[in-house]
Amino acid sequence: MSKDGESLGEMHPERRFYIAKQQTDTEVAIRHRLNEDLYVNFRVDEDNDKRVILDSFVNPLTTWVWMGYWVVLLGTLICLTPAKTRMVWPRMEVVGIAGKHAKVEE
Repeated sequence: MSKDGESLGEMHPERRFYIAKQQTDTEVAIRHRLNEDLYVNFRVDEDNDKRVILDSFVNPLTTWVWMGYWVVLLGTLICLTPAKTRMVWPRMEVVGIAGKHAKVEE
């Protein structure tokens, strides 16, 4: 696989046959990058067993979703840790109780 003449590496999707279940299954090859994930799937055409189909999917910014999860988790943990300084709330005192129509001195 190459992009602009530069090799991007090899990917190996597989088709496996499981004897115990008597069925085939495909293994997807995944290439993770910071800006995108590339998924390549290997399958055989249903009508013609000799024809191979490679499905490829590009999912952009998938890694950033997981990085956002860790940022939110870290922020939550920071918010849940108690502060080292003790919170001091101002005290309020009742200095007097005014009547219904109290006269205000000027």
